Amino acid sequence: MKYSVKIFAAILILALLLYNNFFLNCVFFYTKENKPVPVTLSKGKPLGSVLFLPLDSRPPCLFFVTALGSMSGWNILSPPPALLDNYYQPADYYALRQWAFTRAPSADAAIVSLDMFTYGGLIASRRGQINALEMQSALKGIEFLAGRQKELYAFAIIPRLLIAEDDATKLWQYHMMVYSTKKDMEDTFGNPADFARMQAMLSRLPPELIERFNALYEKNDAFNHKLAQTATRGIFRQLSVGQDDGQPFGRPNANMHKLAEYCRGLKNTHLTQGADEIAMLQLACLSSQKTGFSPKIKVVYSHPSVPDLVMHFMPITVEETVREKIALLNGQKTEKTEDADFVLFVHCGSSETGFLLGEIAEKAIALAGQKPLALIDLSANFNRHETILGNLLDKSFPLASLAAYAGWNTSSNSIGTALSQAALFINRKNSLDKQYWPQLYRENFEFTIARVLDDWLYQKNVQDSVNDYLRWKGIDPYRLGVEKNYALEKIRWRMYLPQRKMFYGNIGKYPFYQDSSGDYYVTALDAEVTLPWERTFEIALSVKTQVGRVEN
Repeated sequence: MKYSVKIFAAILILALLLYNNFFLNCVFFYTKENKPVPVTLSKGKPLGSVLFLPLDSRPPCLFFVTALGSMSGWNILSPPPALLDNYYQPADYYALRQWAFTRAPSADAAIVSLDMFTYGGLIASRRGQINALEMQSALKGIEFLAGRQKELYAFAIIPRLLIAEDDATKLWQYHMMVYSTKKDMEDTFGNPADFARMQAMLSRLPPELIERFNALYEKNDAFNHKLAQTATRGIFRQLSVGQDDGQPFGRPNANMHKLAEYCRGLKNTHLTQGADEIAMLQLACLSSQKTGFSPKIKVVYSHPSVPDLVMHFMPITVEETVREKIALLNGQKTEKTEDADFVLFVHCGSSETGFLLGEIAEKAIALAGQKPLALIDLSANFNRHETILGNLLDKSFPLASLAAYAGWNTSSNSIGTALSQAALFINRKNSLDKQYWPQLYRENFEFTIARVLDDWLYQKNVQDSVNDYLRWKGIDPYRLGVEKNYALEKIRWRMYLPQRKMFYGNIGKYPFYQDSSGDYYVTALDAEVTLPWERTFEIALSVKTQVGRVEN
């Protein structure tokens, strides 16, 4: 029996090797006559430097901004990693403030997370563990920073509906969310049934949690009020306040409504949903104001049901989300495709689109042939079978023809990321001499590849199976601890073959740029995967390419 197992394992390994060799040697598309010749590409003159204080150290909040900044001509000055947060460990915000004060005068602009500046990161802000004196000190620090950097883009976050998880709250998170939702509904409508359910839930919850929960939002409301008062002095080039993961009802919504009143009539102030994507949108807005470019965007929805959908972790519809994000990056909608700088194609897969994915993919392909296409590829059930990327790959649609791609866990962060990428890419192209376009297209394609491998391959295809396996082994995917490297090994293994198949079947098969001198191809791809925190919820994915040209 044991020999049969060994023989089966040997056959399986041989099959995998042949599978890889098949793509390497049989399916690949180069011949001796058209094999790309390695080329060295150069970047254009930089726009300037941007001091950047991220929301936290996760890739969407830090790496996305630095990568898009580099692609669009900015030198992003981010803090040393040792000063930043690490999961539940807050950043050293006192040291970060001194770092920012010192470097601000030498930068051309600054993008600053006020949650990092005040609390030491997003997770720390959900605990709200600062007193009134510390809050006042942070606000004075913001004014001092504004005195040293006039081009100050700042953003703050209203805490999410789900209470921050720790030993005291992890058993009560769901119940606290229900309590908050019912209380907001009762406050809004005065429905006796909502009041009764809220009171019933209240009687079962620990009083200290209720006190902590209410104190968090009271502190946030007080901070928002003082922040709005600070904004009246004109110290911000742009101030944005986002509402983290929410629902149509809940205590965070009440804080957002109050803030809308505080900010009524204030210029250069935006209220929006989401968190991770705001710094990218502010970078796009900064570039817009630097170059005088306001992108015209044609918005197309994959199905008539999509604009009115309220997706997971969102209190507003998809259409309202799109409108907010376009306003934040200083863009404008256009109804005519011919007038647009790019098309934003928004797909949110659901039960209503399940049998139409082939038609939807064809619709996206047709649009990509007319204008640069930024693709939002979401799923109501976090299921790859509701997304359209698989259909696009089956139809041999070149990923290189996308101006942007995003499809992570919320409509807000996906729409904001793709809009930022496309706007920064088109803006940079318009202001750059054509000799530098090949490198611009290369960097933009690298970012797109990373989003496809992360948002679709990992999030929709790999993550759940890895998490199931880890739980079977008795490992908590959200508390990896010493098993972090073990989990990372499993992630890399499960992504390896699909990634290679995607490279040889699509990424390297079509040119990412063409001009009179020839066609430019990605000839080698290195996608390094790491775990930034001790959990599998997100990966850090860095894509580096080698390129070559087939001369005409």
